[in-house]
Amino acid sequence: MTQVHQFLPVLDRGDAIGNHVIALRKLLRRNGFASDIYVWRAGKGLKRECLPYRKHRAVSSPGNVAVLHFSIGSPLSGYVRRLPDKKVMVYHNVTPKEYFMGVSEHVYYIAKSGRKELASLAECMDLCLCDSEFNRKDLLELGHKNVHVVPLLMDFSLLDVQPDSKVQNRYSDGWKNILFVGRIAPNKKQEDVIRLFYYYKRFINSRSRLFLVGTPRQTPRYQVILQDLVRRLGLQDVIFTGSVTQSDLVAYYKVADAFVCLSEHEGFGVPLIEAMHFRVPIIAFDAGAIGETLGGAGVLVREKNHMAVAEMIDLLLNDEDLRSRILETQDERLRYFKNTEEMEARLLKEITALTN
Repeated sequence: MTQVHQFLPVLDRGDAIGNHVIALRKLLRRNGFASDIYVWRAGKGLKRECLPYRKHRAVSSPGNVAVLHFSIGSPLSGYVRRLPDKKVMVYHNVTPKEYFMGVSEHVYYIAKSGRKELASLAECMDLCLCDSEFNRKDLLELGHKNVHVVPLLMDFSLLDVQPDSKVQNRYSDGWKNILFVGRIAPNKKQEDVIRLFYYYKRFINSRSRLFLVGTPRQTPRYQVILQDLVRRLGLQDVIFTGSVTQSDLVAYYKVADAFVCLSEHEGFGVPLIEAMHFRVPIIAFDAGAIGETLGGAGVLVREKNHMAVAEMIDLLLNDEDLRSRILETQDERLRYFKNTEEMEARLLKEITALTN
């Protein structure tokens, strides 16, 4: 029986890539393939979900398929390159190293080395899969061949858990809640969200707060920079949540009145889809794959005029007709991502073609 095994540096709980990997394993096993997840490191509480990548040698075979999920440099690149197995790369994008200069020497280095590894893998991959045309173009520029766009698998049942009652009750108080979800990282540009919130809170609605949901684990210095910006602006009610549970995350979406994304580099944009799921109107900056992910939904802005975006939020929250029309565009786009059977069929067809 053909085996299709997946590789990724770190399997983390609540991570979009990790959720995709687990969903793909379920799909492969359901269709008769032996399939395991091999990692460099397992996140907290996930050791039973995966295996150390060196244990894969016992099952390696020219008749099997190795699926490498690539988003950062790691020893897995060299390991997979040397395998006799057929090779598939699922590319989730590498954030340009320039964003981390002066913020994290370590992340700067792994982003830089990851880009080099990515280019070196062009000669050995039988197939490359991307979750956006933005990512596809990135691979083609580096010399990769046979590159196709397929959807990221999302398990929407993870969003249907009960929201944390403490979070929901505390912030369901009539104030306007502005939300951004994403790791605390310089490419996410949380400083721009803070600046627009300054205008919104000072000049438009003092009864408002900003939630920045995400962990600063890899770039703690950037969070210090953000907190210093909040102090210099004299801002109140900017809440850095840090790492959250799934029930916490659902609660923050439930109490949100608007989702604002001013990130400058996204290979896809899972939180945008989550915001659609919870019917939170979206305002997002047109960069990377953000416009592609939205697909005409939400409000897409093409320049970072913080005061203008703050005014746009106010309009979106107070004009019921406009809000309804925006939510209708998001509902329509969400139906595309929730067409699970078609998504799974496309992905399975691409990968299993190598097993024939």
